[in-house]
Amino acid sequence: MEHEPDPDRQRRETFLTVLLTVMGGAGLLFCLVLITGGFFLWVVVGTAALAALGLVNYLLWGWLFSRATAGEREEAEFQARMELNDWDLPEPRRPRHY
Repeated sequence: MEHEPDPDRQRRETFLTVLLTVMGGAGLLFCLVLITGGFFLWVVVGTAALAALGLVNYLLWGWLFSRATAGEREEAEFQARMELNDWDLPEPRRPRHY
């Protein structure tokens, strides 16, 4: 017996999963900071700094790369449109079946 998925229920389930994961991770980190006398806090800060540096590098490199290849991408899209045959287009009088 199949029933319709409830979007509200799915959102609540996702929120609960994320909330419990974050709370459990925060509790674990807090315990590790207490056990190591604060040293583990510096490990977390260093890891976050490396992740932030990697994210900035990725965003800048990705932006520059997309600007550098914009012309090639546009040319490839135009070439793909030119190679499209009439029989590859969907029939407008019939509904499409996937």
